[in-house]
Amino acid sequence: MIAPTDPGPDPTDPGPVPTRTGPDPADPGPDSANPQRDLAAARIAPADPQPNAPAVPGRDPAEPLPAAAIPELDPATGARLLEAARRAALRAYCPYSRFPVGAAALTAEGEIFDGCNVENASYGLTICAERAAIFRAVAATASGRPRLRAMLVYTPTPTPTAPCGACRQVIREFGPDCLVVSCCEGPAVMRRSLPQLLPDAFGPEDLEL
Repeated sequence: MIAPTDPGPDPTDPGPVPTRTGPDPADPGPDSANPQRDLAAARIAPADPQPNAPAVPGRDPAEPLPAAAIPELDPATGARLLEAARRAALRAYCPYSRFPVGAAALTAEGEIFDGCNVENASYGLTICAERAAIFRAVAATASGRPRLRAMLVYTPTPTPTAPCGACRQVIREFGPDCLVVSCCEGPAVMRRSLPQLLPDAFGPEDLEL
């Protein structure tokens, strides 16, 4: 008896579906368009620390500022400013410097406006976090001229970072006596008045306005 001939594999059968063992190339990842946001989130968010990042001794940035840190402000206001600035830093657009900054401006009326740095391929068009916060305050103020009482600047760095010269001048426009506080991931807190940061400043009064 002759055994039937094996017809071989069915040409219409596509075969087993291959299993993907690597990352999906179509998946852009957490935020591939803004890698600096991933960096900022890893450095700022206490719930998702970097396992290999060196520990920075001192105050936990997630904790409210102690009353002694900013004696000019009540602890609740200081905590609100810090939280606003930290959250703003997470939204920073800084693909070139990879240096996220968050700022929170406190007006004389008690309102808080936050801002982050927004960079540009044409570097000179970059806007700092402090100015972004102030411009938001201007847009939200009926008179168009908010009175700044305090500005808190947050950077995810071991030491505080003071505002640049351009930001000091813009702060001067709306808060000649503004308190400027710089916080970071370390324990240090830098506290200066605007006249200390920008002595003998040029202002509207010099234009007799």
